[in-house]
Amino acid sequence: MVEKAILLDEVRRALATWIDNNDITSIFGGTFIFGSLINRDGRHFVPKGSMASDVDLVLTFKDDIDSALTRTVALKNVRAAIRSLEHETATVLKRATEEPIYSLLPLTSYEIHQCIHKGHDPKLFMSNLFLDVVTGNRVDGGLASYVDYDYHYENLEAFSAIRLCQSFRNKFLRGNQVGWLAQEDFVGETVFPKEIMRGAALLCFASGPKDDESRRTDLEEGQIYLLERLRALRDQNQIFADLVDKINGRGFTRTESEPLSADDMLLIHEVMFDEARSLVIPSVRDAIREVIETDMGGNSPPHDAE
Repeated sequence: MVEKAILLDEVRRALATWIDNNDITSIFGGTFIFGSLINRDGRHFVPKGSMASDVDLVLTFKDDIDSALTRTVALKNVRAAIRSLEHETATVLKRATEEPIYSLLPLTSYEIHQCIHKGHDPKLFMSNLFLDVVTGNRVDGGLASYVDYDYHYENLEAFSAIRLCQSFRNKFLRGNQVGWLAQEDFVGETVFPKEIMRGAALLCFASGPKDDESRRTDLEEGQIYLLERLRALRDQNQIFADLVDKINGRGFTRTESEPLSADDMLLIHEVMFDEARSLVIPSVRDAIREVIETDMGGNSPPHDAE
């Protein structure tokens, strides 16, 4: 186990150096290792070979990275630095293959607080061991302390769209040491990839009457709903205007449509994320917590009071 501990220290140092060199702390308030590298003293982590393990990271957005556009710009900057992270860590692990090493999961504080996970494991942020990359300290009690299952059910459609965004962020940042990136451009014949339209259909259903369950999977309604939301953002920034122009062009089949880039699709997912957040039903638990904190003069209740 001493060898595993040394390996963990070396990986953490490579990560800490990458964080410093790429100003990652301006984007993320926390970077945490979890998974096989730190569980059970790393006994199940395989450094190299055909069964080599991933290094799993949770990255928590700073509170001022709080819009679809700011998250998109931030993640594009992180993506540009993935190759260097993979190269340095491949050297530490002595990996000769080109398989990606890292699985990065960027999350807002809301996602962690509500235990929303792309793999539908609401306890992941509670029951896992986490290691703070910068300080080297283990996080006692996980990153969250309570799962409100009723709240998850009440916001089923909105949370599904948030999970879709999480999955896309994860794939968007998936790459290797020679510059390959997992997320490719979309060149299909539809305006959007089907998974985007499925997520938009869920949001469309969540925003309207619930009398017809078939609307939850109506791709056409989802496409119309998403187009309306994107067009409403057109005047906010030239990036949105350019995206809408590209999407409008994809609606015509007389000429070859311009592909949606990975960056385009990231922005679309983040817009859907913001829309999902606007549709969630207020949490009774959080409302009670706010009252308690107010009565206590702004001090949070004990960790287990949730």
